[in-house]
Amino acid sequence: MPHSNRQNAQASLAVALMVALFAAILAAFYVPAYEGVDQNAYLCSARRLVLTGSTAKHTAHPLEYVSDNMVQTGEGVYYPKYPLGYPWLCAVAYRLAGPEAVFLVGPALVLLAGVGIFLLATAMIGREDRRAACAMGQDRRACHTVSPVNGQAESDETRFFANARSTLGNPFAGVLAAILLVTNPWLLLFGIASSSHPGSVAFAVWGMYFLWRWTQRGGWGTALAAGALTAGAYTMRYSEALLVFPVVAMMVWRYCAVRNDMPPGRRQLHQWFRDVSLMVVGAAVVVTPLLVHHCVAFGGPFRTGYGLCGESTGFGWQWFRVNWWLMLTKLTGPGLFFVFPLSVAGLGYLVTHDRPRAMLLGLWIVPPWLLYTAYYWAPDWDWTVPVYLRFFMSLFPALIICALILLLEVVKPKPAWSVGVGVFVAMTATFNLRTAVGELGKWSEKLQGIQTMGERVRRHVPDGAILVSSADVLNSLEFVGNYELYSVQTFDRNLLTWRTGTLTKPGPHPFQARKAQYLVDTLGHLSNRQLAALQQSLLASNLAAGREIAVVTTPEGLRQLRGRMGEAFRYHSLTEWYQVAFGKNGEMRPTAVALYRLEPRGSHRPAPESRAALEEQVDWLQFRVQMLREEYDDKYPGARQKWEVVISGEQQLRELCVKTQQLNARQPESR
Repeated sequence: MPHSNRQNAQASLAVALMVALFAAILAAFYVPAYEGVDQNAYLCSARRLVLTGSTAKHTAHPLEYVSDNMVQTGEGVYYPKYPLGYPWLCAVAYRLAGPEAVFLVGPALVLLAGVGIFLLATAMIGREDRRAACAMGQDRRACHTVSPVNGQAESDETRFFANARSTLGNPFAGVLAAILLVTNPWLLLFGIASSSHPGSVAFAVWGMYFLWRWTQRGGWGTALAAGALTAGAYTMRYSEALLVFPVVAMMVWRYCAVRNDMPPGRRQLHQWFRDVSLMVVGAAVVVTPLLVHHCVAFGGPFRTGYGLCGESTGFGWQWFRVNWWLMLTKLTGPGLFFVFPLSVAGLGYLVTHDRPRAMLLGLWIVPPWLLYTAYYWAPDWDWTVPVYLRFFMSLFPALIICALILLLEVVKPKPAWSVGVGVFVAMTATFNLRTAVGELGKWSEKLQGIQTMGERVRRHVPDGAILVSSADVLNSLEFVGNYELYSVQTFDRNLLTWRTGTLTKPGPHPFQARKAQYLVDTLGHLSNRQLAALQQSLLASNLAAGREIAVVTTPEGLRQLRGRMGEAFRYHSLTEWYQVAFGKNGEMRPTAVALYRLEPRGSHRPAPESRAALEEQVDWLQFRVQMLREEYDDKYPGARQKWEVVISGEQQLRELCVKTQQLNARQPESR
C-alpha cells in the first residue's frame, strides 16, 4: 500500500475512534432535558414552530410567565431574541423523531465540528516530510507542481505551499486537531446542554474548510458550500457575521492570484466572478429566511431581539478595559490550557511567513476576540457553565490550528518530534477529559432531576392546566406540555427588582425594558400584601372556573406560598422526588421537590392541635409579620434600622454595666 494511502487509512481509523469516544461520552452523560432561559428560548421556539408554525408565544393572561429571553413585540405576543438557526434544526429533529430528538442536535453538532476540524487542519497544515524536503532542496519535485489557477508549472516554493497545501495535507495534524476540539470540556458540556454554541462552531469550521478549499482550487461547488455554511453560523449566533472578514479576504487573495497568473482569454477571471456570485447566493439563501423572520417579528430585516433589549449597544472601550484580564484567564484555563499561548505564537508565525493562512485564521480569530472582550456581559462566575468563555467558543478551531502549525511546521520534522507533539496533545486531551468528566457529571445529575420532574408533571397534570412554580422550574417545564404558567416571582415585590431594575440601571440589560415597564405599571405600586391578594384572586377564579392548578415547589417554597395564600387553598401532594444543585465550590445540594394539586379548602381542615394545623399557622403568621415590617418601613423609612441601632446601643450599655459591677465586686474601691 502506498505511504499516502496507508497514512489516510490510519487517519480514518483515528477519526473513527474519536467518534466512538464521543459516542461513549454521550451515552454516559446524555439526558433528554434542559435547564436555563437560553435553552427555553431555543427549544420552546422549536416546539411552537412544529406545533403552530410560528415561534411566537401568545399569552392568555397579562401576568402569565414568559421566559426572560423572550421579547415582547405586541399585546401578549413574544418572540425569542436569538437567531433561529438552532431552533430550526431542533424543529426538524422534533418533526422527524419526536420531542426527545431535539436533545440530540447539540451532540450531533459537536461531532460534525470534530470531523470538520479534521478536514480543515489536514488541508491547512502541510505534510512535514515534503515541506522539509522542498525547504532544504532535497526534493525539487516537491517544489515543482502544477498551478491550481492556470495549469502551468511553477517553481516558487512559497506560492506552491500557499496554493497546494490542501493537496499535500497532513492527516496527522487533522487527527490531533480533532482530538483537541472534541475533548474540549466546554464544547462537550454545551453539546449536552442544548445550547447554540456547538452549532456556531460546527458551521464556522465547515464554512472555513470549504472557503480554504475554494481559495486553493476554485470551483463553484466549494464556493456555494462556503457561502451557505458560513452564513449558517450567522443564523446560530449573530456575532458570527464577523466571518465575513476572512471570506472577503480570501476572495481578494484569490482574485489577485488569478490576475497574476491569468492566461489570455480571461477565462479564469470569469470563473472567479462566477464562484463569488455563487458564494453570495449560497449565503443569501441561508440568511433570507432569518431576515424575513426579523421583518415579521421585529419590524425590519436588520432589527433583532437584542436590539429591543439594547444589548446591541453593549460593546465599548469601557468594558474592554475591565474584561481583558478576565478574557485572558478564561482562555488559558481548562479547554485551551497549554494551547492558547501556542496559538498566539502560531498566529504570529503565520503573519511573518504565510499571508493567506494568516489572513484566514487571523481574521477568524481577532475580530470576535476583540468584540467580546469589549462586551458588557462578562460575569466572573462559572458555577455550572463557563458563562463568559462560551462567547469565544467558535474561535477554538482556529486557535487549535494555529497552535498545531507552530508545533508541526516551525521545528524541523523528525519522528521523535512528531511523537513528542502527539504526547503533548494526549496530555492536553487527558487534562481536558478529566475536567469534562467532572463538569458533565454534575450537569447530568442536574438534568436527571429535571427529567424526572418533567415526567412526573406530564403524568399527573393534563394539558390546559395551570402550573405555579419558580421561574427556573417553569423554564424547563414549558417544553413538556401545553400549560399556562405563573411564576411566584411575579407576585413577590422583593423578587421583581431584578426585572424592574432594568429601568433604573444605565446601559444595556438582558431583560427587555418594555417588559420591565409593564411590570412597573401594573405591579410596581402594589405592596406585597396586595400582590399576594392578586395572586390568590387569580388562582381562586381559575379554580372556580374548573381549571386544574398544580404547584411544583420545595418544602420551603410551599411554606412561603401557603403563608401568602392564607386559608384559601388546600395543597394535595401528588408525587415527590429529589433534584440536585451544585454550589459555587461544586458541592452537591440535593433538594426535595413535590408536585401539589391546588384545591379549594372548603371543609378540609386539619385538626386544631395537629402538626399540620400548627405549621399552617406558623406560615400565615410569618407572612403577616413580614408584611407588617414592610408596611412599617414604607410608612417610616429608616425608622426600624434606627431603632435597631438604639436597641444595639442599649444592649452594649447593659453589658458594660454588668462588667463594671463584676469588677467592683472583685476589687472594692479603697477609701
